[in-house]
Formats: sequence, C-alpha cells, structure tokens
Amino acid sequence: MSRAAHKLSAEELAFFRAFDNEIRLEILRALEEHERCVNEIVKELGCDQTTVSHNLRFLSECGFVDVKREGKSRVYHLSSPSIGKIFDLMEEHFERTRKLLRNLRETGEY
Repeated sequence: MSRAAHKLSAEELAFFRAFDNEIRLEILRALEEHERCVNEIVKELGCDQTTVSHNLRFLSECGFVDVKREGKSRVYHLSSPSIGKIFDLMEEHFERTRKLLRNLRETGEY
C-alpha cells in the first residue's frame, strides 16, 4: 500500500495530536531539559495543575512521557531521547522553509 493510501492508525493519530496543543508542546520542551514533578511544570508554564495533569496523562498514554514515584511525588520524564530529535527535525524544517521564502522574496518570485 502506498503511503498516500495508508490510513493512519489510532496510535499514529495520537502521535500527531500530541503536537497540536501548545501546553503539550511546552511540557515536552520542559521535560527535554530535565525531569520534573507536576508542581514544577505548573510553575514554569503558569498553568493550573488540572490542565498540566490532564496533558501529562495524554502524553503518557501516547508513549511520550514516563512517570516514576519519588516518595509522595510523581516525577515525569521523556520516554525516549528521540522526542528531542523530533523537535530538532521540526526546527530544521522551519529554518529551511524560512530560507526558501527569503530567497523567493529576494528574487521576486514570491
């Protein structure tokens, strides 16, 4: 089956939904730096605890985030270093696109 004819699975759709929410992206970026408990994420993002917890649960169910217990706290971390690579690929894509648009504007083609 060609890639164009491929119907996305629930898992693939959940993967992309993880990136369509600003809070989830900010959580992933924060966890890319180092592991954190919910209260640290709440403080850093300036969101309420319910919103952060809801999005952490979503990211956990999608396999992006793992959690471990440390005493009474739950500490969250990225499930794989490949999550950071996804951000690197996005940044490369956006930089190439910006460069292409700059070149088109300079040549009058856009």
